[in-house]
Amino acid sequence: MNTPPAGPINPYAPPRAEVWDVPDVAAGEPAGRLSRLRAYIIDLLIMSCVSAPALIPAMIQARRAHRGTLDLTYTDLLGPGGLISAVLLLLWGGSTIYLLQRNGQSIGKRLTGIKVVRKDGSRASVLRILLLRNLVNAIPEVIPVLLVVYPLIDTLMIFGDSRRCLHDRIADTLVIKA
Repeated sequence: MNTPPAGPINPYAPPRAEVWDVPDVAAGEPAGRLSRLRAYIIDLLIMSCVSAPALIPAMIQARRAHRGTLDLTYTDLLGPGGLISAVLLLLWGGSTIYLLQRNGQSIGKRLTGIKVVRKDGSRASVLRILLLRNLVNAIPEVIPVLLVVYPLIDTLMIFGDSRRCLHDRIADTLVIKA
């Protein structure tokens, strides 16, 4: 917080206030919007590849069993494809948690050269990233009314001067160039 000057108060001086939306320079240069989008797309593609071994055979089996419709049940996801996807999910989750703990990066963020830190530049903990940035961010998407509105607001907030989405503000984090 800004402290008043030690000498006499100047009534003609401009007002002093803290600005919360401007990123802390000590934290590093904020990551570009396009690099954040690239990292998100890379992580999404990896997640799609992890779930594909379970979904593709299950859809083929469901189509045969249900005469052309794609009514998937949980039992359709069981089988060799589901086992492969479960192993891939564990490997992907373990490597992501390791990278988050080590550098504050997912695989996509590592490939695009960006990372997540606290707003003051200190390291963001794995729990802060997983719980506040991801889990809390997913809760509004369960509520039908917020399913469309919340992700839109979250995404559009990146166009502010600080380039912080709503989930960055909730977790008090900043995505910077690594």
